[in-house]
Amino acid sequence: MTWDGIVTKYHKSHIKRLEIFLNVEAYIQSLVLKKTVETISFDRRRGLESGLNAEESAERGSMGVIMRAEMHEEPTPPLKEEKREEDGVKTENTENILPLI
Repeated sequence: MTWDGIVTKYHKSHIKRLEIFLNVEAYIQSLVLKKTVETISFDRRRGLESGLNAEESAERGSMGVIMRAEMHEEPTPPLKEEKREEDGVKTENTENILPLI
């Protein structure tokens, strides 16, 4: 199965099931793209991608990228705004704010 086949078949169902925000999904995609380009560039410099091994090399590279991305720390979700009904003033949710060191 190709990478495109895997993404097409499982992407939407996993995104819905995991309830991933669009900005987090975009961040993950940027990491995967960056690591994929790095892996392909590295393989080409070493001369590993040639002939029949090109597809196998790409699959190995993709799996390596996925494994490294899974180990990467997830970004914190965006802060939600809360509206107080009594005065109509919006306040920020401060649950995800880390103290400055």
